[in-house]
Amino acid sequence: MARVKQVIVVRRDLKMRRAELASLIAKTAVKFFLDSDESDAGNKITINMSPIEAQWVSELNPSFIVLGVTSYDKMENVLFAAETAGLPVYRVTSSRFYTDDKSGVEEQTLAAAIGPDESSTIDTITGRLRLL
Repeated sequence: MARVKQVIVVRRDLKMRRAELASLIAKTAVKFFLDSDESDAGNKITINMSPIEAQWVSELNPSFIVLGVTSYDKMENVLFAAETAGLPVYRVTSSRFYTDDKSGVEEQTLAAAIGPDESSTIDTITGRLRLL
């Protein structure tokens, strides 16, 4: 059975307070569930998952790794590589931190979850990033 993990990539250039950063990381970690294909039947929610996602969720201590990038462009490069490799990517975006002088408010990725998927596959994309 392959090792499975989720990597959360956060932008370091945002200069957030620790509480904001912790909240952003938590929101990013659960984005996988929030964006999943689900059905609501009264007080039960059913989430459709791939076998590898189900394996990760069923682990007693699922693996989360939090890494940082230094800019918006570096974030977009990492996420493009992950998406190109077929990895699931779940973005948390906001317009709060950035405005574009020409067009007004610009929505940008603040953090993203890559996976859950096989650790070795995720490592090919995120292996050179530094821990947050």
